[in-house]
Amino acid sequence: RANIKINLRHYNNLIGILGRCRLWAAAMSVFEEMQSLGINPDVVTYNILISVCERNDQVHKSMELFEGMKPRVAPDTVTFNTIISALERAGEWERAVRVFGEMKATGVRPDVITYSTLLTACAKGSQAELAQRLFAEMEAARLAPNTITFNALITAY
Repeated sequence: RANIKINLRHYNNLIGILGRCRLWAAAMSVFEEMQSLGINPDVVTYNILISVCERNDQVHKSMELFEGMKPRVAPDTVTFNTIISALERAGEWERAVRVFGEMKATGVRPDVITYSTLLTACAKGSQAELAQRLFAEMEAARLAPNTITFNALITAY
Protein backbone atom coordinates (compact mmCIF):
# COMPACT_ATOMS: atom_id res chain seq x y z
CA ARG A 1 0.00 0.00 0.00
CA ALA A 2 1.14 3.49 -0.81
CA ASN A 3 1.58 5.85 2.10
CA ILE A 4 -0.72 8.66 1.00
CA LYS A 5 -1.48 11.53 3.35
CA ILE A 6 -4.99 12.86 2.85
CA ASN A 7 -5.15 16.62 3.39
CA LEU A 8 -7.74 19.38 3.54
CA ARG A 9 -7.76 19.86 -0.22
CA HIS A 10 -8.60 16.19 -0.75
CA TYR A 11 -11.46 16.40 1.74
CA ASN A 12 -12.78 19.59 0.12
CA ASN A 13 -12.78 17.87 -3.28
CA LEU A 14 -14.52 14.78 -1.90
CA ILE A 15 -17.20 16.88 -0.18
CA GLY A 16 -17.77 18.76 -3.43
CA ILE A 17 -18.07 15.54 -5.45
CA LEU A 18 -20.55 14.07 -2.98
CA GLY A 19 -22.53 17.28 -3.19
CA ARG A 20 -22.69 17.17 -6.99
CA CYS A 21 -24.05 13.62 -6.62
CA ARG A 22 -26.74 15.01 -4.28
CA LEU A 23 -25.33 13.01 -1.36
CA TRP A 24 -25.44 15.79 1.21
CA ALA A 25 -25.61 13.43 4.20
CA ALA A 26 -22.48 11.61 3.00
CA ALA A 27 -20.77 14.98 2.53
CA MET A 28 -21.65 15.83 6.15
CA SER A 29 -20.18 12.50 7.30
CA VAL A 30 -16.92 13.21 5.47
CA PHE A 31 -16.85 16.68 7.06
CA GLU A 32 -17.24 15.11 10.52
CA GLU A 33 -14.61 12.45 9.74
CA MET A 34 -11.99 14.96 8.66
CA GLN A 35 -12.47 16.93 11.86
CA SER A 36 -12.20 13.78 13.97
CA LEU A 37 -8.83 13.19 12.30
CA GLY A 38 -7.63 16.65 13.32
CA ILE A 39 -8.05 18.28 9.91
CA ASN A 40 -9.62 21.67 10.51
CA PRO A 41 -12.01 23.04 7.90
CA ASP A 42 -11.27 26.36 6.25
CA VAL A 43 -13.62 28.88 4.63
CA VAL A 44 -13.49 26.88 1.37
CA THR A 45 -14.64 23.74 3.19
CA TYR A 46 -17.54 25.57 4.76
CA ASN A 47 -18.47 27.26 1.49
CA ILE A 48 -18.55 23.91 -0.32
CA LEU A 49 -20.56 22.19 2.39
CA ILE A 50 -23.02 25.07 2.85
CA SER A 51 -23.52 25.10 -0.92
CA VAL A 52 -24.08 21.33 -0.94
CA CYS A 53 -26.78 21.71 1.72
CA GLU A 54 -28.32 24.71 -0.06
CA ARG A 55 -28.56 22.82 -3.37
CA ASN A 56 -30.19 19.90 -1.58
CA ASP A 57 -32.84 22.06 0.13
CA GLN A 58 -31.28 21.66 3.57
CA VAL A 59 -31.55 25.31 4.62
CA HIS A 60 -31.58 24.40 8.33
CA LYS A 61 -28.31 22.49 7.90
CA SER A 62 -26.82 25.39 5.90
CA MET A 63 -27.68 27.78 8.73
CA GLU A 64 -26.33 25.37 11.33
CA LEU A 65 -23.00 25.19 9.48
CA PHE A 66 -22.94 28.96 9.00
CA GLU A 67 -23.48 29.63 12.70
CA GLY A 68 -21.04 26.88 13.71
CA MET A 69 -18.21 28.19 11.55
CA LYS A 70 -18.17 31.72 12.93
CA PRO A 71 -16.15 31.06 16.11
CA ARG A 72 -13.45 29.32 14.05
CA VAL A 73 -13.50 30.66 10.49
CA ALA A 74 -14.63 34.07 9.24
CA PRO A 75 -17.36 33.85 6.58
CA ASP A 76 -16.52 35.55 3.29
CA THR A 77 -18.66 36.95 0.46
CA VAL A 78 -19.22 33.48 -1.00
CA THR A 79 -20.40 32.19 2.38
CA PHE A 80 -22.87 35.00 2.86
CA ASN A 81 -24.10 34.75 -0.73
CA THR A 82 -24.75 31.04 -0.34
CA ILE A 83 -26.65 31.52 2.92
CA ILE A 84 -28.69 34.37 1.46
CA SER A 85 -29.46 32.16 -1.54
CA ALA A 86 -30.53 29.27 0.70
CA LEU A 87 -32.89 31.58 2.57
CA GLU A 88 -34.22 33.07 -0.67
CA ARG A 89 -34.94 29.59 -2.04
CA ALA A 90 -36.75 28.72 1.18
CA GLY A 91 -38.90 31.84 0.88
CA GLU A 92 -37.36 33.41 4.00
CA TRP A 93 -36.77 36.93 2.69
CA GLU A 94 -36.72 38.50 6.17
CA ARG A 95 -33.94 36.19 7.37
CA ALA A 96 -32.07 36.81 4.12
CA VAL A 97 -32.19 40.56 4.79
CA ARG A 98 -31.02 40.02 8.39
CA VAL A 99 -28.05 37.94 7.18
CA PHE A 100 -27.27 40.71 4.69
CA GLY A 101 -27.20 43.16 7.59
CA GLU A 102 -24.81 40.88 9.44
CA MET A 103 -22.65 40.65 6.31
CA LYS A 104 -22.25 44.40 6.18
CA ALA A 105 -21.79 44.70 9.95
CA THR A 106 -18.87 42.26 9.86
CA GLY A 107 -17.19 44.19 7.05
CA VAL A 108 -17.74 41.63 4.30
CA ARG A 109 -18.38 43.46 1.04
CA PRO A 110 -21.54 42.48 -0.86
CA ASP A 111 -21.27 41.96 -4.62
CA VAL A 112 -23.73 41.90 -7.52
CA ILE A 113 -24.64 38.29 -6.65
CA THR A 114 -25.56 39.35 -3.11
CA TYR A 115 -27.85 42.10 -4.31
CA SER A 116 -29.39 40.04 -7.13
CA THR A 117 -30.23 37.25 -4.69
CA LEU A 118 -31.72 39.72 -2.22
CA LEU A 119 -33.81 41.29 -4.98
CA THR A 120 -35.12 37.84 -5.87
CA ALA A 121 -35.96 37.25 -2.20
CA CYS A 122 -37.79 40.59 -2.13
CA ALA A 123 -39.73 39.64 -5.25
CA LYS A 124 -40.84 36.37 -3.65
CA GLY A 125 -41.85 38.24 -0.51
CA SER A 126 -43.73 41.01 -2.39
CA GLN A 127 -41.30 43.60 -1.05
CA ALA A 128 -41.02 46.04 -3.97
CA GLU A 129 -40.04 49.05 -1.84
CA LEU A 130 -37.25 47.14 -0.13
CA ALA A 131 -36.08 45.87 -3.51
CA GLN A 132 -35.90 49.45 -4.78
CA ARG A 133 -33.88 50.55 -1.73
CA LEU A 134 -31.48 47.63 -2.13
CA PHE A 135 -31.05 48.41 -5.82
CA ALA A 136 -30.27 52.05 -4.98
CA GLU A 137 -27.77 50.89 -2.35
CA MET A 138 -26.14 48.63 -4.94
CA GLU A 139 -25.81 51.51 -7.38
CA ALA A 140 -24.38 53.75 -4.64
CA ALA A 141 -21.76 51.05 -4.00
CA ARG A 142 -20.85 51.32 -7.71
CA LEU A 143 -21.77 47.72 -8.43
CA ALA A 144 -22.90 47.16 -12.01
CA PRO A 145 -26.25 45.37 -12.25
CA ASN A 146 -26.54 42.47 -14.68
CA THR A 147 -29.46 40.77 -16.43
CA ILE A 148 -30.25 38.70 -13.33
CA THR A 149 -30.34 41.86 -11.22
CA PHE A 150 -32.73 43.63 -13.59
CA ASN A 151 -34.97 40.57 -13.92
CA ALA A 152 -35.21 40.27 -10.13
CA LEU A 153 -36.00 43.97 -9.79
CA ILE A 154 -38.71 43.78 -12.47
CA THR A 155 -40.20 40.69 -10.80
CA ALA A 156 -40.34 42.54 -7.48
CA TYR A 157 -42.84 44.93 -9.06
